[in-house]
Amino acid sequence: MSKFISILIFILTSNSFAHIGHKAFFTFSEKAEKLQLVVKFKIFDLKEELKTKDSCSDSSELFWCIEKYLENNFASFASEVKIEFKNMAIVEKNDYLILNFDSNLLVKEIIELKIENTCFNTYDENYSNIIRFNLRNEDLTYKMTDKRTKIIHKFRSEK
Repeated sequence: MSKFISILIFILTSNSFAHIGHKAFFTFSEKAEKLQLVVKFKIFDLKEELKTKDSCSDSSELFWCIEKYLENNFASFASEVKIEFKNMAIVEKNDYLILNFDSNLLVKEIIELKIENTCFNTYDENYSNIIRFNLRNEDLTYKMTDKRTKIIHKFRSEK
């Protein structure tokens, strides 16, 4: 029995199992009553993906490349109206890029969110985009892949 526990502890703490597959994280949350989006992905993944696209060259500005890439591969809608995000702030941390976006959309007005996401799918068909909604007393996650590029989530009505 103790041998089983030792093996289990090794598996759970081993770094070789910590990162299975490539993932990007898209988290929708509330900031000052308005919708905020935080996107996190590995810098390496972005560089590899941009190599497969003609949108950027090595001399292009990274900020412009990211903005163009997301514009072409990611969209979110609230009740069928495209959400306009602004004020992109970029932070580099531990081989990841973290992008913060703000919007003028009041969270309390959101009835449903529709996400269309094909980010990183041409670079790696096994890539997963993890969509997290931490809004309106709901905290849930969807996994998007090259086979699932659209989701719609309807929020519970608040009483």
